[in-house]
Parts: sequence; C-alpha cells; structure tokens
Amino acid sequence: MKAFDLASIDLQKEASLGAWMQLADPRTRQPIFADGEVKTPEGDEAHTPVLDVSLNLLGAESDTVKMKLDELEKRRASRESKRYEDLLEEGEGKKAAYDESRSTKDELLDDDAELLATATIGWRNFAFNGVEKFSYELAVEFYRSREWAIRQAQFYVANHANFMKGQESN
Repeated sequence: MKAFDLASIDLQKEASLGAWMQLADPRTRQPIFADGEVKTPEGDEAHTPVLDVSLNLLGAESDTVKMKLDELEKRRASRESKRYEDLLEEGEGKKAAYDESRSTKDELLDDDAELLATATIGWRNFAFNGVEKFSYELAVEFYRSREWAIRQAQFYVANHANFMKGQESN
C-alpha cells in the first residue's frame, strides 16, 4: 500500500487561482442568471446558453486574502484600543469602557465588504448599478449594500473544496 503524500495538497496555490461562485437569489436560493430565468443543462433548455451570474473568488488560503485579513484585524484592534483609551480618559469604568470600545455593526460590515472585494478578482454576466466592468471599488459598494452576497461569498471562500484542482462551481 502506497502512502498518500500530503504535500500534494497545496491549498495556498489552489486558493490563489480563484474559482467561480454562482450567486443565488437570497429570496429563493435559486441560482441567478443574466436573463433572469433559471436554465438547466438538461431537458428542453439544454440548447440555451447558460448565463450564470458569478463571482471569481480567491480562497481563504490565498496570500492576498490573508494579507487583507491581517490588515483588517490590525485596523480593528487599533480602532478598539483607541476607543478604550478615549473612554478611560473620560473617567468611565473599565468594564463600560471595554464594552463601548467594541466595533460597531457598520464597521464590521465595512471590513467584510473590503475583505470580500479583495477576494473578488472578477465577475461575469454581472452588473451593479448599471456598471458591468469589474473594479475593486464597485465590489466594495456591492458587498456593502448587499449583506446576503457577503454571506454567500464568505461561505464559498472559506470552503477549501471549492478551490481544489478540477473544481469549478457554478
């Protein structure tokens, strides 16, 4: 019996190549298509081109995502430390100061939007506010205003299986 060589699993390399995630309608959980209709590769519509609305995402193990995550963690720690120090200077009790120093929901949402915009390296059959061309800034705006997309992308980016060789999820 030949042993399995664990060195053959290179999550960082695979995560850095990116993978396509098809967006799902948050109301129905059905895949989103550019023409608004759900098409399947089987049955009567097999001949119809499938125009999936998809994001090209880097995985959590990619250097790009790891560096952005480190940056955001440092920013969050600095933000909370500054608030804590400011509150202590105002004479508040330590417990109250600590509780008030925590990041706000909007700050955490901004951090999530920035992280996922960094992980997003492109999109297809996709427009946001009438703009089809991908940009980091537009991706931040998209994620910031569509929390459901944040949740879908977070789940996808964290799942290592989505980035293994031969895997393309649509």
